[in-house]
Order: sequence, then structure tokens, then C-alpha cells
Amino acid sequence: MKSRSETARDPAIKICPYPFARMTTKFDLFTPCCADWFSEAYHFLEVGDDPWNGTQAQELRRRILQGDYRLCNRQTCNVPLATLEELKASPAYIAEAVLSREVLAAMEAGQVELPGGPSVISVTADPRCNLKCPSCRADHIHTVTPDEEKGLEKTEAFLRNHRESVRLLKFGNGEVFFSPWLRRMLKGLSSEVYPHLEAVSILSNGLLADEHNFKLLEPGSKYIKRVNISVDAGNAPTYRKTRGGDWERLLKNLGWLAQQRRAGRFEWLALYFVTRKDNFESIPEFIELGRELGVDMAYFSAFFDRGSMSDGEYREQTVHLPLHPLHGRLAEICGPYRTDQKLLFRFPL
Repeated sequence: MKSRSETARDPAIKICPYPFARMTTKFDLFTPCCADWFSEAYHFLEVGDDPWNGTQAQELRRRILQGDYRLCNRQTCNVPLATLEELKASPAYIAEAVLSREVLAAMEAGQVELPGGPSVISVTADPRCNLKCPSCRADHIHTVTPDEEKGLEKTEAFLRNHRESVRLLKFGNGEVFFSPWLRRMLKGLSSEVYPHLEAVSILSNGLLADEHNFKLLEPGSKYIKRVNISVDAGNAPTYRKTRGGDWERLLKNLGWLAQQRRAGRFEWLALYFVTRKDNFESIPEFIELGRELGVDMAYFSAFFDRGSMSDGEYREQTVHLPLHPLHGRLAEICGPYRTDQKLLFRFPL
């Protein structure tokens, strides 16, 4: 009889490697990827004392090793799946799910309590940002609450505890070039603190992602290899409406980032577009901008409710839903681009 931490394994089953490699540090949950990619049932599982190997983590891993994805929302998740043999042949084939030999051996044995810690940690504990985008928040967040301060302390402790295993750090949620805490965390990165750290991935709105800030935050900023910029618009009027930011400043910074990508300073540059009624007509201009910059990928995601508007206002914006009266227009706009391998649409068309 197998122990609670082991499960039978079918070699033909397709596996999502994220729960075996990644962890997001926000709250006391085990979240290997975006919380929106899980069903409501997932959030009712117990966490346990150690989120990385707690009951929630082990239950999710056990289900995935059995090919059971009922806790996942595969309609919004785009992570490719692979058999264990495929993962063993290319353990880092998904950059954000680096699997060690020890973890692969545990997976082969059906073990869901893993040795060591996560190889990828996504830091999303600080919400402070210079913008107030409806896809993220209802108002500006320039300060943190006492509870959030405690969360930041807990995040730092978690990072210290797993500094030997981490190979990729991700900074998102708040603006990495705006939040004092995130700036300090980035600037303080070194091989002495994280001996196996290979790269940093950032998700930024781009308005502060310039040469000055990169130099100011050295030596840690030298680890930045993957740059993801959330834009949500294809022209200045749409950008003012959806983000209230300086379009010309953004274009200047994007130009510098693209030049650095061509020079080999970065290994990845991508643009993000949260699709909603207020901005979807500018999708062709956004795509053209990405092509001019030579980005590696442009992502189009659904607009999720973050509490920034009423239910009625939110429903009006959800053009990604097939029943929305403007969904046909969205499909018409996106249709000519669906075969472009550098464009990823994370909603049905």
C-alpha cells in the first residue's frame, strides 16, 4: 500500500510541471502559477504548515500525476503539458519550471512530497504601483497595510529558506521599479545570497523600465534576462483611457528595451494586452508595435474581475466571452493574426 505522499503513475499521462517547480509567494497558499488558472474547489484544500510541501501542494501534485486537472482551469491556462519521459529529456523546456534530477526521480516514483525547494519563485507580495489599471486594482496603491508588511517579512523569510534551490526569480503584481521593497529586493540580488540564481524575470508597466533605473538597481538588475511589459493599448488615446500613463515615455522605454534585446542584454522581451471593451479595437496597432520592436511574444489575456468596478461594469467589458455582443467583432479583429506564432490568445475566438 502506497504512503500518502505517493501515487500510481501512468507513463502516458501528460503532466503540468509547474506544481513540481514553481511557487508564488503571495498569501499562505501553495500557488504554483496564476490563481485565476485554478477552479474555486482548489482554494478550499488545506495548505499545511509548509506551503511548498503542504497538503494543498501534495493533493494538486497527486491529481496531476494521475492526469486529473479538475482543480485547474485549462481554458485560461496555456502551460503546455508533457509526459514524464519528455520532461526528463528536456527538464528545462519550460523556462519557468526547471526540474532537478531529484525532483524528476520523485515524480517517477509517484512521490508528491518533494525534496528540496522550488527552482522558480514568483514574488507577488507587494502591490504598490505607479498606475491604477482596472485589470489589476480600483485605485492607486502607494502604501502597504500592516498586514501586508507582515506578508513582506514572511516573503523574505521564504526566500531565505529556499535561496539554495531557486534558479529563477520573478517580480510582478506591484511595479518592480516603483515599490521601495521590490527595488531593494532586486538591487540586493547576488551570487552570495542566491548561489544558483541564473535569471530574473520581471512584469512591468514599462514607464520606469529605463536605462537609468537599470543602472541604479545594479548589481541585482544585471540578473534581469526576461522582460514582460504590460501595455493594454495600441495607441495613445486608448492608453490614456485604459492606463492613464504617458504613451510617449512608454514608447521611448520600449525602444530602449528592444535595442537591449537585439544586443543580447535580454533573452526575452514580451508585451501583454488584457483584452476588454475599452481597448480591443486597438489590437492591430498593438500587434504592429510588437512587430516593429521585434518582441518574442505578445500575449492577449482575458479581463478578470479584480474588484475595480461593479458587476455590471465588469460584464460590459468582457468582450472575451462568447456571449458578449462585441465578441464577434473581437474575433473578426483577431482572426487574421491567429496563425502568427508570436501571438498567443488566451481566450476562445
